[in-house]
Amino acid sequence: MADDNETIKKKSQMIEFMFGRCDKLLDEGKPDEAVACFRKARGIAPEAGITWYNEGKSLYLSSKFDEAIACCDEAIKRSPEQWMPHALKAKCLFEFDRLDEATSEYEMALKVNPKIVETLVSLAFCWLIQKDLAKARDYAKTALEINSEKTLVLLREIDNVVAGMVFLEGEKVFMRLDDEFREEFEKIIRELEAEKKTLDEKKSSEKGGKK
Repeated sequence: MADDNETIKKKSQMIEFMFGRCDKLLDEGKPDEAVACFRKARGIAPEAGITWYNEGKSLYLSSKFDEAIACCDEAIKRSPEQWMPHALKAKCLFEFDRLDEATSEYEMALKVNPKIVETLVSLAFCWLIQKDLAKARDYAKTALEINSEKTLVLLREIDNVVAGMVFLEGEKVFMRLDDEFREEFEKIIRELEAEKKTLDEKKSSEKGGKK
């Protein structure tokens, strides 16, 4: 038993060391080299979902979306308690304009961890480009309650994308959201900004009352 524990410990240390090297390659803008690096790490511990996820992440950054999806599926199979493979798979599906499937994967990520702001805002975006403002607002509002600052930054990034137009349909045909619809989305953001201000004032008042 002691020998088994020592083997597991050494394997874990080796993987962590390799992850550091692989992440450095990503930081240096070398995703293809990072893919090979993460693949070696996965060979050390193929039973660990995180090794498949990291390989998938590097494949995504190399625009190898089909292969990245396959890695995500393996990661989900081995580590169903992790939300990240679902979110990464959703991003890959989005690249193929498979919006319904991407939305479902984000929903799965949210079931695993309902507190991730990026997932909530991604779902808001998915429903926004499907022109369901009610659902988009619900997800954005939930994200706001978790981290108002980050949520508004991400929503403003989405708004900047939508301003030029944004999403693809079918054979890479660009579509525009009409001005009236964009104004409605702007209204949602302004409402959320007002809610953030109210939340901040409430927190400030509560802190003052405790002194």
